[in-house]
Amino acid sequence: MTKNDLYNEALLLIGSKPIDGTNGLNSEKGQACEVLFAGVVEEVQSLIPWAELVKTTVLSPTGIEDIRGVQYNKPKDCLRVLNVDNGRRNDGFEEEGGFLFYKAGTLTANLPCRYVRRSLIPDEWSTELRAAIRKLLAARILPAITKNMNAANSLEEQFWNVDRPRLMARHLNRTRGRRKLFDDDNFS
Repeated sequence: MTKNDLYNEALLLIGSKPIDGTNGLNSEKGQACEVLFAGVVEEVQSLIPWAELVKTTVLSPTGIEDIRGVQYNKPKDCLRVLNVDNGRRNDGFEEEGGFLFYKAGTLTANLPCRYVRRSLIPDEWSTELRAAIRKLLAARILPAITKNMNAANSLEEQFWNVDRPRLMARHLNRTRGRRKLFDDDNFS
């Protein structure tokens, strides 16, 4: 699946004609899709730790230490840090921009870091993630191409009030029974 396929599915969801080929990206609909795509993807990917996007890596310190702790560079594709050194979120580490500060570390320690990575490639997503992105993208492009704010607000409200709680419940049901102490479900 390509981005254009996803755009066309979102457009069909709101009753609009799909864009045709690469020339369609120059149209008003195509430009609206292109502008909104990355923001919508990041918003949906940060809702829950989608299994296909969770990654673990080892971080090395930058050599800087201040009142917040030892500074580490976050991975470039990091959307949200889930845990560091098997510690719970907000238990010894904080994120700021492209950096991570860890209070319990030392300047020479490497840190295991579990995080949700950012992915803008639809082929890497599960069907469930793709459907959530398609629905929110449709809600966001609707006012740009039809100027109908009521329908757009209704569709986006449905996403936040129905789809988001459903996705959270499914995630919690999948992780129940295989949880560890350091798993984090506080996504605020």
